[in-house]
This record gives sequence, C-alpha cells and structure tokens, in this order.
Amino acid sequence: GFRSELLDLHAHPRARELIGAGIAKWVAAAALSKSKGPTVKSAAKSLGIPAQLVAEVADTLVRNGLLVVSDEGELRPAKPPHELTLADISVAVGGTVSPGAGDQTDEKDKGFQPFTAIFATADEANLAALRATSWERLVNKS
Repeated sequence: GFRSELLDLHAHPRARELIGAGIAKWVAAAALSKSKGPTVKSAAKSLGIPAQLVAEVADTLVRNGLLVVSDEGELRPAKPPHELTLADISVAVGGTVSPGAGDQTDEKDKGFQPFTAIFATADEANLAALRATSWERLVNKS
C-alpha cells in the first residue's frame, strides 16, 4: 500500500533525486505548455507523496537556482527546460553521483584506491547520462 511505498521511497538511496525529477517533469510540462506551474501541494498530489517531502526538495532546487516560486506559489523552472538536466538535480540534492567525488584520496584510504577509481569512473558515466537528460526530455519521454 501507500505506506509501504512511502517507506520504500525514504529508504531509496536516490529518493531526493527521484522527487526532484518528478518535480522537474511537472514544472517543465507546465512551462512548455505555457500553463500554470504546479504548487508544492499539487505536485505532491500528482507524485503521490507528502507535500513536506516535495517542499524540502523544491526548496533545495530553489536555493540551487533550478526552480523559482511565484507569489502565488507556482513552481517554475529557473531556466528554459531544455537547459536544465537531471545532473543539475542530482548535484543540487546531494545525490549519489557527485562530480569529482573520486578525486580526493585520504592517506588512510590508500587501500581502497583501486575501488575508488572504479566507482569514480562509473559515477562519471552516470553523470554524463544525467547531463544528457534535460527537463524537457522528461516531459517528452512520457
């Protein structure tokens, strides 16, 4: 049921990225159709999750220059949807993929260096894929 799906979302390592992508899709769809942007409440209803979760992620996206909020509470993209990407969301919300994450090598972590390099390579490939997915593309994929 809903409660178990919500708990699954909370436990998901990409929860904030998934919520951000959901917000991005609804916000971009409204912008592209030149209709009113969703509010936190309407986005939460569309995504089937509590408004508090949407508000937390939306606030992060606003602070990172990806979203703006109108005086009426409408969420709008801060730039044209084709200029914003899933990588922007991932980096903004502290997602699982961070640019340059494998670059720091602490002396005490030398034994993990071979693994760090492998994960860094995978992260860069994931980041490239996220950079290739614009908010506009999210709308056109569904």
